[in-house]
Amino acid sequence: MFARYTAAILTAASVALAAPARGQTTFTAFLNGAQEVPSRATPASGTGSVVLNATRTQIVVNLQFTGLTAPMTIAHIHEAAFGVNGSVRFDLGPLIALTGGGLNGTLTNAMFAVTSLQATALEAGNMYFNVHTSTYPGGEIRGQITAVPEPASMVLLATGLAGIGLFVRRRRSN
Repeated sequence: MFARYTAAILTAASVALAAPARGQTTFTAFLNGAQEVPSRATPASGTGSVVLNATRTQIVVNLQFTGLTAPMTIAHIHEAAFGVNGSVRFDLGPLIALTGGGLNGTLTNAMFAVTSLQATALEAGNMYFNVHTSTYPGGEIRGQITAVPEPASMVLLATGLAGIGLFVRRRRSN
């Protein structure tokens, strides 16, 4: 009986630890003044998303922000870890549709080619959105771009953990 459970646990573990087939990956960011370096006291906020294609050669970017203290002057995706200022990698400014006198903006489905190094930095969480204004030329709001967990992987992990829990429970009762 123990051998049967051992085989089931080993199978579940190998499935859980196997590298997933690489498909497109979705990343999100929530922008605010607190993430700026140094932080900013601003009512502005925003959300952004980046979708990296399966071949890791292209991204599709969406960005929305509201409530800037002055009209947007430029917006970028920078490369750096959370809490560190980094170099500009993608210029978003000319593609943003501004409203409310430039205090609000929307960017929808902008496509950019990416290098392998840029894709790796994105996957590692080392990219961020930054929206600049004349009040805050270094950036008024910032949002670190992070991967969205894949639902199928979470279900697989939960199923594996539940199976291990059942095994332990049954083993203790015997």
